Amino acid sequence: MIAVLSAMLWWEHALLETTAWRGVPIAVLLAVLLVGSFHELSRMAAKSQIRMPPFAGATAALAIATVPLWGRLLVTGTAPMSLALTVTGLGLLAVFIEQMVRARAEDALRCVACTVFAVAYLGICGALLIDLRVAHRGVGVFLMVIAAAKGTDIAAYFTGKTIGRHKLIPWLSPGKTWEGLAGGLVGGTALALLARWICGVAVLGLWQTVVFGLIVGLFGQVGDLCESLLKRSVKLKDSGAVVPEFGGVLDLLDSLLLSAPVAQLLLMVM
Repeated sequence: MIAVLSAMLWWEHALLETTAWRGVPIAVLLAVLLVGSFHELSRMAAKSQIRMPPFAGATAALAIATVPLWGRLLVTGTAPMSLALTVTGLGLLAVFIEQMVRARAEDALRCVACTVFAVAYLGICGALLIDLRVAHRGVGVFLMVIAAAKGTDIAAYFTGKTIGRHKLIPWLSPGKTWEGLAGGLVGGTALALLARWICGVAVLGLWQTVVFGLIVGLFGQVGDLCESLLKRSVKLKDSGAVVPEFGGVLDLLDSLLLSAPVAQLLLMVM
């Protein structure tokens, strides 16, 4: 996924950065991954006998996540917040309607609640992630977020495998160690600095980038643990089997989804 993202980002930066189609290929790729993540969450919910409305839930998550893309291209004269809230409200309405049509009142509270959680988790966090690319901040900042979150993830995995001794949270994620976390944060921050240098990012200074990389990387690991919480509740090791050794689509995105709002907040503050 990192290789594909890197190639697409280079292509976008070279050909589309100054056009109205800036960020479209990356947003489309992320949208496909988010739909796959929704169906993996649906299968996880089914382990607890919860049947999430599949069509309305996936459509609502996709529509909310891509507001930064199609809202910029198709809608003018509407405040971004109003548009996002309107789409969210319509998505929740669609979830209720599909639940009534498909299953009536049978287990409606759990089914609707679980679906609304999936829509918020994937839709809102996905929108914040896509907004990092399609907004004015450009490809450099987006690549820094990817580098910090996924770089920490990958570096933590290999550091933990090599020198990990002390378990981080054994009841939740037995493979994670404190040594792996430390090594991951160093690796993720180094990659964020490299991305800043390659892309010539000017919005963050050197030490700001170090702080940015550490915090985004840390919350990327928190995001990974949050998904582990869901998987452990239904006795699953991975959300799927799309990528050997790494799991499903959601396993690839988890560290990015919950680090996206943190990255947005840091960029506002810094």
